[in-house]
Amino acid sequence: MKKLKMTTTAIGLSALLTGCFPYTVDEGEVALVTKYGEIIETKTSGLGWSSMLEDVTHFSIREQKQVFGKFDENGDVVGGFAAYTRDTQTVTTGLTVTYKLTDPVKAYKLYRTTENMVNQLVEPRTRQAIEIVFSQYSAQQALENRAKLTTDITQAVREAVKNYPIEITAVQSIIQFNKEYEKRVEESVQKNVAIQTAERQVAIDRKEAESRLVKAQAEADAEIIRAKADAEKVRLAGEAEAAAIRAKGEALKENRQLVELTAAEKWNGVLPTTMTPSGSLPFVQVGGK
Repeated sequence: MKKLKMTTTAIGLSALLTGCFPYTVDEGEVALVTKYGEIIETKTSGLGWSSMLEDVTHFSIREQKQVFGKFDENGDVVGGFAAYTRDTQTVTTGLTVTYKLTDPVKAYKLYRTTENMVNQLVEPRTRQAIEIVFSQYSAQQALENRAKLTTDITQAVREAVKNYPIEITAVQSIIQFNKEYEKRVEESVQKNVAIQTAERQVAIDRKEAESRLVKAQAEADAEIIRAKADAEKVRLAGEAEAAAIRAKGEALKENRQLVELTAAEKWNGVLPTTMTPSGSLPFVQVGGK
């Protein structure tokens, strides 16, 4: 503590004797020492000295954020850049722009301070970029293509400050349409979803009906095939039986003795007990006749 007091006292005495005053530059900062508006020294970090005739301006070269717009506790936009869509719907956009300085010397020469650069360059150029982007979208397209819209906004803001001593590293946007319009769009979307759902159900029912029809037709065709097969089987069996009968008839016709032999084989050897006067004994031939 004693050493700190001694150091502070020494610095104060030195400032009084030399007319110079100390200043510090933190890591991630650049200090520009100017005299009558002209830059005479650039300090990157550490302790420096400046005279009473010199000014020291600090510039951060770290990433910084600038919010354009106001938000409520729910995160909804209550103030920001207003623009019109292609179909003249009003939209309000709140932005958080992340940036970093690329050339503090040039920034000083153009705007003197970072705050001036944001107010005189970044804010009006960003507002103009928002207006241009939304003029290319209808409200419906903006709602349905938010990802592309956000990308277009980011690109437009970057292009708006191109060739200036600042780099836009990120742009976060929150878009707020008129509440009444958003309600109408939501209702329209719900109706479209319902219609699409009904159409899909109709398509499913149609496919199922077609499937049942195909199945029924296949079953009918199978029945026809089976019936034809059974009929063919009966026909073939009948033809086979008829052929057998014809063959047997032909055989009997050509060999009468086969008939007699068949009857004799089936005779039990008993003569009839009653015979008519004109009757003859069966199967008995006398005298080789």
